[in-house]
Amino acid sequence: MLRCQKMRVNHSINGGTVILVDEIIISDLVIETRFCCDLSDCRGACCQEGERGSPLKEGETEAIKLLLPTIIPKLPRENQSLLAERRFFLKDGSREELLCLPNGRCVFGQVKEVGGPVKCTIEELHGPQQKFQKPLFCHMFPLRLDNFYGRVCLNMEIREECKGAVGEGPLVVEFCKAALVRNFGKRTYHRLVEAIKAERIRRSLD
Repeated sequence: MLRCQKMRVNHSINGGTVILVDEIIISDLVIETRFCCDLSDCRGACCQEGERGSPLKEGETEAIKLLLPTIIPKLPRENQSLLAERRFFLKDGSREELLCLPNGRCVFGQVKEVGGPVKCTIEELHGPQQKFQKPLFCHMFPLRLDNFYGRVCLNMEIREECKGAVGEGPLVVEFCKAALVRNFGKRTYHRLVEAIKAERIRRSLD
């Protein structure tokens, strides 16, 4: 039987009524949003605009370190020069995050054609011989995992560049299926989707 309960939360996780499934809080924004990324429109803004790079979860720094001999030769000269001088990640206390170029672009991002989107070099090399796809934080975007009083909260970040992707296509949890399965497993993923769809039906009948 699906374990699901409704609860009220404050604005720190977007307010509104949220649901709790397998001890995971699902924010109101995640329940309500349809999302389909259009790279031709945003040009990979999430990989090139921001004050800080993607946070790395436990094990990801080592996974990327093992791939550097394959990744670095595929990068533009500017990226290679920066990596020759510095590590690919920064430390902020116990937190590690990817290094960015002076223009804000991720050190592993590159534009391969004029006017084209920024693409992740790590992801482009992903395949049977390279199991690590990219950091979970990047893979899950625009979803993110927050800590809310000791519980995991599945939340969502809508950036200005992403507003054109909102409202069309699948539910955001379906758009991010691969990343969610990677983090929670298939069973929990299907329970999350089931709960969200049930809540959406309930709301439509109110």
